[in-house]
Amino acid sequence: MARGGNKKLFKAISVAVPVALTVLIGFFIHKSRQPHTPPSPVPTLPELPTHDSVQANDRFFLYVLGGSTSKGEPFSVKDADPSVIGRLVSWHFDDEVLGRKIKLVTLAQKGTAIDVAAEMARNIADRKHASGTAAVLLYSGHNEFLDTDDHWDLTKTTRHLCDEWVVTPQRMKEILEKHRRLTEEIITTCKTADIPLVVSTLACNLRDWRPNRSVLANPANSNLVVTGYSDALKKIETGDFTAAQIQVDGLLTAEPKFAELHFLKGRIYEGLGETNAARQSYRASADFDGNPIRAVSALNQNIAALCDQHRIPLIDAPGIIARASTYNIPGTDLFYDWVHPTLAGYAIIAEEFAARLAVTLELKPARKPLSIEEARTMLGITDEKMAAAIARMAQICYVTATRRWDPEPRLDLGRSYLNRALELVPGNPDFIISQGMLELTAGNGEASIELLRKVYRAHPEMVEKRMNHPNVSQLFTRAGIPAPMARIKGQ
Repeated sequence: MARGGNKKLFKAISVAVPVALTVLIGFFIHKSRQPHTPPSPVPTLPELPTHDSVQANDRFFLYVLGGSTSKGEPFSVKDADPSVIGRLVSWHFDDEVLGRKIKLVTLAQKGTAIDVAAEMARNIADRKHASGTAAVLLYSGHNEFLDTDDHWDLTKTTRHLCDEWVVTPQRMKEILEKHRRLTEEIITTCKTADIPLVVSTLACNLRDWRPNRSVLANPANSNLVVTGYSDALKKIETGDFTAAQIQVDGLLTAEPKFAELHFLKGRIYEGLGETNAARQSYRASADFDGNPIRAVSALNQNIAALCDQHRIPLIDAPGIIARASTYNIPGTDLFYDWVHPTLAGYAIIAEEFAARLAVTLELKPARKPLSIEEARTMLGITDEKMAAAIARMAQICYVTATRRWDPEPRLDLGRSYLNRALELVPGNPDFIISQGMLELTAGNGEASIELLRKVYRAHPEMVEKRMNHPNVSQLFTRAGIPAPMARIKGQ
């Protein structure tokens, strides 16, 4: 190489190496600042039926795509568990379609988003089902925001009323576009493969689930919003809803997308007896959440537009759930948390899926709507399983309570669930441990120690397993208890 070339090479290396080192050091500093939380396990989806079984044409394959709601949380939680919605839909057809026994294939799991559903749709199409031997049910969209929801260090102070974005408006736009694109891909994939598809928009708890984060458009409005919000709450507590409305309307003029103010306005409208306006305010609160874990209105609008464009049967889940809810506003009467329905909620959604599928297949459902007790019997939900399901929802309540500046509403809901679970199965040690975890999340460290000690005497392994979670040690540190196991053991 020429001498001049050597000089150029040396110069390039002398510049590139420091830059590379700077980037590398920056990366490790960034990683060191991240909470040391174990990564979420990758969901294990069931295997699709073999090509041979599909070609036999002696069964009708009913595929269910989506996330934990499509799966049936909290009633269907293990990888091998079939979909609750799918089982209820199959029941409506007496487990038979067009003379073929229904084979339910659940391709839905906790935490999976629309990209997984699109992949599953491609795999289903590859099976080359004969006409009239398969159908797909799609309920997917609540999980699109999960990968943006970072775990934070729980030893730090709690969140504040005026918070910061997790999903910025630009990121929201990107997520909505991705969901729209992949939903359309699922639709076209099924149409090309001549597989009937029924799609649903997504229902959620509006009335009894407050937003995770509320973000100011102008940080200079912080004191105005904090003070005004507190004053409006006091007016609501005294029943002066008109004065509270005037105050909140003034705050919303300054901060029109502040989620917590919209939720408060929903409460005010309820107090004034204006339930339609209340529902709209609760919906706005969910749509403006800075850390959304519920499908926003724009996502449902995309689904509806695509189904209309491609002439795909559409279920208006928010509408049918609202009509069956108290005040026509979805709440904890049909949802355990923010998106997972009660058994009654699942039955309503499944009945609509069955009705739409029947029209598509030019059939009539074989059965009429079933009661909740019939659903429990058909699904094999004993008191023990119901208690376990309710206790799972309690865990979700106290875990997600850490997302909010005011965790008490979710903690109170979790307490009520654990009390109900213990009424069904008195003395269950796992539920008592969950009570301890809930009180720890609430900052009641001493109460938590007493509850965990109560279980530790008979079931030390159960307590130790829960105590191994990194967030637990963080919470005990925040509660001022640096060596909780020693306290639990009585040392």
